Amino acid sequence: METYDDECLEVFLKKQKQLFREEVASNLVEAEAFLEDCMAVVCANLDEVKEYFEYFLAPDENRLIEKFRKEVTKELSRTRRGGYSKARISVLKRLIGDFESFQPSLSSKVDFMMFIFALGVDGELRLWYPPALEKGLEWIMLRAVDMAEDNEDAGRILPIVDAVLTADGYAHRAFRRNLAESLRERVSRIRLDRRNVKQ
Repeated sequence: METYDDECLEVFLKKQKQLFREEVASNLVEAEAFLEDCMAVVCANLDEVKEYFEYFLAPDENRLIEKFRKEVTKELSRTRRGGYSKARISVLKRLIGDFESFQPSLSSKVDFMMFIFALGVDGELRLWYPPALEKGLEWIMLRAVDMAEDNEDAGRILPIVDAVLTADGYAHRAFRRNLAESLRERVSRIRLDRRNVKQ
């Protein structure tokens, strides 16, 4: 779901009569609700507008995924001297949000997050990650598992996550152990929820 900052909402309130014959919103809350109902997308520049419309006129999910994978790879490759990662979880989350704004299939969303997770975990073995980036990768893993579960696709995703967490050469043991513990907690909660639904 798109999020709208106050500046976007104020501009919409001020200029809504350029789009509609009468006012559709009188305050920020109404403006946000209206834009959400319309599934309005905020673009930073004309290139983003062009990209958005090109995708919807001729959707090519594979090309879209490849474009976003390149951006993720570029972000996770950012380093500074001494083997420290300069990757920012805020950028990775923004890329996930931007990717989702194109409304790809749920399995493509999950696959994209799994790509970020696997690439990030792999990079942790070579680079020192700040705690925020480690927690962010954990959040991405759990969100992908939750989305897969909602799509009844957890049976496909959980073995992939397990392979990433158990493979030699992927991340330091402590980092993998923390991720595995979070995953175990989430999976046990999912199983408990399933039992409660069946009863």
